[in-house]
Amino acid sequence: MEQNWYAVYTKPHRELKVSKLLTSKGFEVFCPLNNINTAKATHKKHIIEPLFNTYVFVNMATTNLPLIQKMADIQLVYWMSEPAIISNDEIDMVRNITANYINISIEKSPVKMGVSLSILDAINVGVGEKSMAFSFKNIKVNLPSLGYTISAERASETVEIITPQNSKATIGFSLLPRRFNALFTN
Repeated sequence: MEQNWYAVYTKPHRELKVSKLLTSKGFEVFCPLNNINTAKATHKKHIIEPLFNTYVFVNMATTNLPLIQKMADIQLVYWMSEPAIISNDEIDMVRNITANYINISIEKSPVKMGVSLSILDAINVGVGEKSMAFSFKNIKVNLPSLGYTISAERASETVEIITPQNSKATIGFSLLPRRFNALFTN
């Protein structure tokens, strides 16, 4: 039976409770959390809150849709009179961003079903005389089926790759996003 990701709407500040409820019912649930670091004059503060206010994502078969519709405080999100299906690529991208980036912000964008996600800004490359530097400080991704654009920042991380003329090649692999590790390892 085919399973899809669906967006579920709930009351504000109840996202984590709804996630636990749906998980206890046997559903695969994803409630992305945003790590926010604030620096004030007197202290630094670290806050974790749901990324999408009032939304939780559920992976389930279409036969389970009536079960969700009967639950209190939960409503399916509809698009064009049908339950909105969120692509696996978009869920995977949101998982990657929430795992590897901080201070994530979202902004509304037009909903375009059937269009694949696009990374708008990810890598800054600097080429020197004998080296290249990759900076993975910011990322901006358009999620068309969700109708949001996500912007996130990383701690200041630059990886310098020294050309073969120099005998030393130092790369901080922990600084690279996972998808780039394979490019630089043998």
